[in-house]
Amino acid sequence: MSMMSGGTGESIVPTHTFANTPKLDILIVPGGMGTRTQANNTALTNFIRDRMGEVEYLLTVCTGSALAARSGVLDGKKATGTKFSWKWITQQSDKVQWVPQARWVEDGKILSSSGVTASLDMIYYFMSKLYGEKLARRMTNIIEYMPNTDPTWDPFAEIWGVVNNTAKSGTGNGSSNAAAALANPIGAGGSLGMWIAALAVLAVAVF
Repeated sequence: MSMMSGGTGESIVPTHTFANTPKLDILIVPGGMGTRTQANNTALTNFIRDRMGEVEYLLTVCTGSALAARSGVLDGKKATGTKFSWKWITQQSDKVQWVPQARWVEDGKILSSSGVTASLDMIYYFMSKLYGEKLARRMTNIIEYMPNTDPTWDPFAEIWGVVNNTAKSGTGNGSSNAAAALANPIGAGGSLGMWIAALAVLAVAVF
């Protein structure tokens, strides 16, 4: 297996292939611009579908819900995703009960978050659910993050014109409220690193 380069310059060294991945308890499907091409990667979507039966939880972040939708595991389920790319996400399946205004959505063992930083709030809820709020609060205190605990709080659905069906394109470009989003850039730069750091801190705290 060769080293992979991420969109922000980081290097990723795979430890397994889809064929030899061990049994999983939790499967996290991240998002990003790469999902636009990976949505047609049947090896990836088949992996998500095939592992759904064994995992205890499936979590998606941002446009990761589009990949889960393409795999079929969200059929008949409620889910959300980033409002910046809402049109493209929802085009991936008409069998999903897409929730247009939500920070994160829980449906059985599936949790899906909106754009990037919303995953921090979803992870906080998820950690509280699994390990108790005391540990979850310790995790966010270490990284100095104040989580939003209301899953229905989603001002970005209005900013990107999702709640009134005025979103213009698959990337959200053309929204009449785009300037408002740029003026209040929650989820810009570094937030993915914060999410990864949160998981790393959890691993240290638990193990």
